[in-house]
Amino acid sequence: MEEDPHSELIQKAVYENNGLISDQDGRDGEKPEKDVLLQFSNQPCYRIARNTIFRLIVIATLAFIAATIMVYPKSFKDSNNDGSGDLKGVQEKIDHFLYLDIKNIWVAPFYKSSLKDFNYAVDEFMEVDPTLGTMADFESMIAAMHDKGGGQVVPPNNWHVLVSFYGNSAWEYDDARKQCYLHQFKKEQPDLNFNNPDVNEGFLNITKFWLEKGVDGFTINSVKFLLEADHIRDEHQVNKLQNPDTISNYSELFHDYTTTQVGMHDIIPNFRQTINKYSREPGRYRCMGTESNDQAAVDKIMLYYGNSFMQEADFPLNSYLFDLNKGNFDGASVFSMVDLWMKATPSGKWPNWMELGMEDGSPQVNTDNSQEYNPKRWDSSFNAVFSGANKTWLSVNPDYMAVNVETQKNEQHSTLNLYRELNNLRNKEVPLHRGWLCYTWIDSDVFAYVRELDGLNKVFMMVLNFGRATTINMRQAVPDLPGEAKIRLSTEGSRVGKAVSTDSIQTQPGEGLILEYKTNKPVHVKDTFKDKCFIYEKACYTSTFDLLYNRC
Repeated sequence: MEEDPHSELIQKAVYENNGLISDQDGRDGEKPEKDVLLQFSNQPCYRIARNTIFRLIVIATLAFIAATIMVYPKSFKDSNNDGSGDLKGVQEKIDHFLYLDIKNIWVAPFYKSSLKDFNYAVDEFMEVDPTLGTMADFESMIAAMHDKGGGQVVPPNNWHVLVSFYGNSAWEYDDARKQCYLHQFKKEQPDLNFNNPDVNEGFLNITKFWLEKGVDGFTINSVKFLLEADHIRDEHQVNKLQNPDTISNYSELFHDYTTTQVGMHDIIPNFRQTINKYSREPGRYRCMGTESNDQAAVDKIMLYYGNSFMQEADFPLNSYLFDLNKGNFDGASVFSMVDLWMKATPSGKWPNWMELGMEDGSPQVNTDNSQEYNPKRWDSSFNAVFSGANKTWLSVNPDYMAVNVETQKNEQHSTLNLYRELNNLRNKEVPLHRGWLCYTWIDSDVFAYVRELDGLNKVFMMVLNFGRATTINMRQAVPDLPGEAKIRLSTEGSRVGKAVSTDSIQTQPGEGLILEYKTNKPVHVKDTFKDKCFIYEKACYTSTFDLLYNRC
């Protein structure tokens, strides 16, 4: 097993489909000689969750630390006015990413496919779907994105009981072979047999193909479905009294024979080793993520980090925040989610946070007309400038006259500009992506924490209101806290730049504040906060040389 050439990875992320990632911490890159200066790679890791199984990622190069935007090319920009977006359309809009201070983009599946499940049912893993462009378009997009610091995703997906995740039978009869095949997702997404060495070798070759095209990593999604039991059999019913003939939903069975099988953690390191072979170029680390759908078992998710002897994923994707809109969304529940993950993350590994800016749908519902794929709204002109065609592949949202990129740009306190300011702030301020995270306030209304760095007296405090309008006395909770802090950012734009008394911090329902203050008595050194502070790759700042270093 090759030694991992990089140890400083991933922090946190928040995602919105075809929209901005509001907060994502980047990944450190290679260490220079003498192991003194911590440099961030010029190819930051990408982290996205999707229902596809396997995809590769092209990572941006513009900045050391990157926020990320997710792009579904068919809905992003139509370059040839045929009513459907394409790769050239993505390339045309690179400046949009730069405006938002976005350093990474993820481009959803664009392989040649049956166009089922939004291109996640792949026919050819090494070809671009002709409805989205050509391989030359892809290569041009990669070059353009890397020139300007952008990146994109290429997703050879699909190794996708016995009921399908979408409901009904997971077996499909094939007339040509006169046999049935297993599909845990859609029938156009047959499960591949990773117990077969030829299948493993085939996917390693696919991985190499896209790495040589310039991609900077890949993720293995729904990884717990990778293998099935050697002797697959009927899975056990949840309700033993239920008539077996009435079972049609995935949740009505225990999936002991089709998920999390022995041998899974032998396959993943093979992909890791292949990726590492393309990580030897200085400043060019290729990353790997996994997504397992094991939200009820964080201990299982942590296994995908690997161990000191065998490296696996740089980041097992964390979608715990997806569950917060299921009836228990308050300050205490957010804290519980965060604390569970922070305490479980192994030493030396970085946590990550994802949030998709849309409501969840039932996994049994066919989402072929899902509104999450509506065309991008660029301005108030015809078809929101997504396409010049009279008919688009999905209708443009009728509110595009009022809600679009151009309108949001011109509104000082718009959501778009708030995201932009968040990105600018976190890219400039080292404590927001390095150093310590310490909880300072937890109740049913408010969850607050600080980000601070050894050697730097500047501290940022995040105060997030998930409940009622309230006033909190933070000085009572944090000894030696300065009496006043400055509001650097707020969801209530009119408050930005104002001072706030730390013994009476007021927030409205749904409001978020980023406060800045200076102190020589940081929270993480206090004994009372010992079990409330976390750091996974310690770094320190020296003002003498204006440097970060990790021997501290």
